[in-house]
Amino acid sequence: MDLRRFITLKTVVEEGSFVRASHKLCCTQSTITFHIQQLEQELSIQLFEKIGRRMCLTQAGKNILPYVHEMTRVLEGMRQAAQQDAEPVGELRIAIGETLLAYKMPEVLQRFRIKAPQVRLSLQSLNCYVIRDALLSDEADLGVFYRVGNDAALHMETFGNEPLVLVASPLLDGMDFTRPDQHLPTSFIINEPQCIYRQIFESTLRQRGITLENTIELWSIESIKCISRDLI
Repeated sequence: MDLRRFITLKTVVEEGSFVRASHKLCCTQSTITFHIQQLEQELSIQLFEKIGRRMCLTQAGKNILPYVHEMTRVLEGMRQAAQQDAEPVGELRIAIGETLLAYKMPEVLQRFRIKAPQVRLSLQSLNCYVIRDALLSDEADLGVFYRVGNDAALHMETFGNEPLVLVASPLLDGMDFTRPDQHLPTSFIINEPQCIYRQIFESTLRQRGITLENTIELWSIESIKCISRDLI
């Protein structure tokens, strides 16, 4: 039985709706619904009923709520008690952002392989939002990604902050990206729409009223580097 589903239930009760719970846990509403449905199937009870426009906890849901609070209180203790000195074995499913996998993780993975040779690694390069949802739906054991919100349902460890840098051709030396309300005749080369640093940059442009000539969308960091060198 997945303990994270109980955390989802606790959050829905605390926030008062599936929508607000999804915001609190930084996941999609469909993920919240999936967790609750799976929990209802596992417990063979109905947890919520719709009264008017609100989803209210049923009596059966109220009956198990004290146990849910108790489970979440001891979860951290369970994690600590589960740690053993024996050599780890099994499979570790890791979801990680492409840039982190390419530039930050090779040495880490090499050291992990030396220290835990019996562990079978499964690596997936995914978008930050997809990684978070994969962790919440138990499709990944470990995620390494840029933080995209308050992930209260996840155990988080912060490794540091990464600066966001805009790289441009020396020919664009006269362009001012800080002056508002202007059109800049240049291309923006970036990857997928859900990329967190693309969202930050485009949000900044919108706030400043700045438009660009066009956007070149590539899904590979190496392709972006090659195209950028050719254009420069």
